[in-house]
Amino acid sequence: MLAVRANHLKLMRERIRRWKTRSASPTVKPGSKPQPKPEPKPTSCAGCMSGYKKIDPAENGGVKLIFNKYKKYVETTMKRTFTTFTAVSYKQQVVAGMNYEIIYKVKDTKGKEENIDVKVFQPLGESEP
Repeated sequence: MLAVRANHLKLMRERIRRWKTRSASPTVKPGSKPQPKPEPKPTSCAGCMSGYKKIDPAENGGVKLIFNKYKKYVETTMKRTFTTFTAVSYKQQVVAGMNYEIIYKVKDTKGKEENIDVKVFQPLGESEP
C-alpha cells in the first residue's frame, strides 16, 4: 500500500513539474519561423445593428432614393424646412421590419448647415415608415 502511494506521489510531482515548466507559446522548431496569428474575423450578430455604410453621392437610385422619401416626416417632426436634404450614411437592423439610423446633411431656409441623425422603423411589406 505504501509503495502504491509513494509511486502516485512521484507521478503527481512529475505532472506538476511539467505543468510549471510548460511554455506559453507553441514550440518552434530550430531554423523555422513562427507563424503569425490569424487576424480575428469580424463578427456579426443576428438582430444587431450593422456598421455605418457610406452612401455614394453619385448614386441616383437604390438606398438614396428610399431615404429621400423621409424628408417630409423629418421636416414635420423637427418643425423646420430644409433646402438641402442628403443622406450621407446609414445603419440597418432587421427586426419585424427594418430599423434604420440615417445621417443626413441638411441645410435649412436660414442657411444653417448641420448633420442630423434620424431613426426610422419601416414595417414589413410597407414602403412608407
